[in-house]
Amino acid sequence: MTPKLVIHLLTITACFLLFSISMLYSERYLFLIPLGMLGLFGQCYFTYRFTQILLTEPK
Repeated sequence: MTPKLVIHLLTITACFLLFSISMLYSERYLFLIPLGMLGLFGQCYFTYRFTQILLTEPK
């Protein structure tokens, strides 16, 4: 596994945590809603990029 893939996996995990924590506390702190959306979009984007790298990387 290349360092680029490891960085993408860590970023996916961080975005998931950002989304989860933001949505958990968004009823009390409304400013967390945009952060949660950013985490969700980031998770989708980096999962897409991770899959692209896996499919195009020579074995």
